[in-house]
Amino acid sequence: MKRYLIALFGLSIMAALLFPASTCAQEGPASADNGIILFMQGDVKVKSSKSDAWMNGQKGMVLTNGDNIKTGANSWAELGFGKDFKNSVRIQENSHVILTDLGAIKINLIQGELRSLVEKLSKNTLFEIKTPVSVCGVRGTGWDTITDGKTAETDVYENSVFFSGLSGQGSTIDPGKRGLLDQAGLISIEDLPIDRMNNWNKWKEDFTERRNAEVGPSPQDRAGAALDQQAATEGGMDKVKPAVSDVNDERDIDRRLEPVTIPSSGGEITP
Repeated sequence: MKRYLIALFGLSIMAALLFPASTCAQEGPASADNGIILFMQGDVKVKSSKSDAWMNGQKGMVLTNGDNIKTGANSWAELGFGKDFKNSVRIQENSHVILTDLGAIKINLIQGELRSLVEKLSKNTLFEIKTPVSVCGVRGTGWDTITDGKTAETDVYENSVFFSGLSGQGSTIDPGKRGLLDQAGLISIEDLPIDRMNNWNKWKEDFTERRNAEVGPSPQDRAGAALDQQAATEGGMDKVKPAVSDVNDERDIDRRLEPVTIPSSGGEITP
């Protein structure tokens, strides 16, 4: 029995050395209940709700409910959610967010600035950004949320945002307007500076181009590619690589250290 226990202990040590959990990374894009770091720059840290350790974020890292993300000075991270990452946020510098619920998409902005681009939600989904003093809820829009933990601000660029204090009383902020929540819980509305609107338009155009290049072709483009593939096959040409399907995996963050490869469009057909 003693020899058996010693052998079993030895095998356990060998297994831990040969198969460390930190070397496992998810392959493929995030599922509906996950997020992914699409792009980042500078000092970006990520911490699981199950750990006290902060780890370096990486492009392609899969994120799940309860994960914390922090950005340092001159640093940022852009996250994508759901199919083709049509719902996205940009965590600006010196900010801290917690991904509360990625199924419904609820994010806590502890401090700093968060930019939201919401382009595709299911019928009963509400995209919500909560700060220590306010809540922003929308269905299809673009806006920034800013907080220092005592006051909050929302700058609205597209469609409307319902902006309220934690008491529940709030106002609808229209595009081109800025909502300000003071320490007393009162909301005031003013015109949005034109430079903020210009910044949004420039960022959205740039981000959409970068995201689409990473994600690959749209369903319409894929349908056209399928017809081209059939014609190419009949003509004796090589087949186009198939699109990569979604993968659903909710591993702990210590099993997501290595970045995954975000699929891009398939190969081109040369006549």
